[in-house]
Amino acid sequence: INYLKSIKYVELDTIVYFKADGAYTDIYMEDGTLLKTSKGLKYYQDILNHNEDLCRIHMSYYVNLNFVSELIHTYGGYLVLQNEHIIPISAEKLVELNLKLDNYLM
Repeated sequence: INYLKSIKYVELDTIVYFKADGAYTDIYMEDGTLLKTSKGLKYYQDILNHNEDLCRIHMSYYVNLNFVSELIHTYGGYLVLQNEHIIPISAEKLVELNLKLDNYLM
């Protein structure tokens, strides 16, 4: 991950979620660390699209399903993560997320 003026190597399974921030991406780590990168969210989705643990649930969020603790269907839908962060789900992505979670939990 290009981070500040260095490249930071992280294990993919320690990333909780990615959040778009304009032309940047904030990466939230399992240990609570926040990494701000100079790449857009689509960059990460394109290079990590093969990974079944990750799901784009909103135009601003790309989430590691290993950290989902609850799926709430009210208020348009949102995820509660193990770190207690609440992530909205876009209406267009809700069906895709439900299918992915059904297959993921089998």
